Amino acid sequence: MIKDITMIDKSIYKMLKAFWPGKVTFILNKKKKVLKNVSGSTNTLAVRIPDCKLTLELIKKAKCPIVSTSANIEGEKEPLRSYEIDPNLAKEIDIILNRDDIKLSGVPSTIVSLTDAMPRIIRYGEDKIVRKLIKYMIKFSYRIK
Repeated sequence: MIKDITMIDKSIYKMLKAFWPGKVTFILNKKKKVLKNVSGSTNTLAVRIPDCKLTLELIKKAKCPIVSTSANIEGEKEPLRSYEIDPNLAKEIDIILNRDDIKLSGVPSTIVSLTDAMPRIIRYGEDKIVRKLIKYMIKFSYRIK
C-alpha cells in the first residue's frame, strides 16, 4: 500500500522494513493521486505501521491505508487511555479503537523525514528507537536518491 501512495525507492523501502511495525513515523513524498484533504497543501505524508495486532488486522481487512490523526492536540499531553482523549478532538473522530486494557507508554513515536538528501529526525521518541535510527543511518551511510 505504501508504494501506491508515496514515492519510495529501494533504499527507503529497506529503511521502512527495518523499523516497521513500530513507533517510527516516516514523512515521505506523496504521489499526486493522494487527495489534498488527506495531506493538506503539503507534498508529503506522515506514515506509520504500528506494532498493534488490532490495528494491523483492521488495515488488512479494510485493504487500504487508514487516515488518522494523533490522539492529542499538538503541544497537549498525550493520552495513555482512550478516555483521556480531549473531548473536543474526540468529537471530530469517526472511530476510536477502545483498548483501555493496554496502557500506552506516553512517549510519542519518533518522526523521521525522508524527503531530503539525508534523513532528519523531526521528533525524538523512545531512546532505544532513536539510537537504532542513528546506528542505521551511520552503518549504511544512508542516502536518498
